[in-house]
Amino acid sequence: MILLLENIIYVYFIINLYRNNKSNITALIKYNDYLKVKESIKKLIKENGKEKIVKLVEEKNKLVAKFTSPNRLSNGEIDSTTILMYLEKWKVSVHKKNSIIVFDEVFDYLDTGNILTVQSYISNLLNVFKGNGFNIYPILFTH
Repeated sequence: MILLLENIIYVYFIINLYRNNKSNITALIKYNDYLKVKESIKKLIKENGKEKIVKLVEEKNKLVAKFTSPNRLSNGEIDSTTILMYLEKWKVSVHKKNSIIVFDEVFDYLDTGNILTVQSYISNLLNVFKGNGFNIYPILFTH
């Protein structure tokens, strides 16, 4: 009986805490999500050996990926790296068990090597989500 009363008091405390600090708690949740995305993209860049060509910087409270020497990179390398970073952001932020992801003209301008890189990443990503009980429905638009 005492344990039940303690739990009720905790629940009451948490509800009041949330009601009185809703905007602060929401801001903290958003900031935590931002940090998760930032760390995930940093890890992706490092794992793919892209540290020399992509730097993450914060500008006006936003995370921006800057290519250090874009004139030395192929359009396909820039595009595939950008796609992978967007997918990584999506991966961290998706919370619904059933989701649709739309790819619009993703593969249209990539060379064979970069197409294989992106396809492999997408396949692995979808398999990870499927293994965790998610239903992800990819839709590909090409022209």
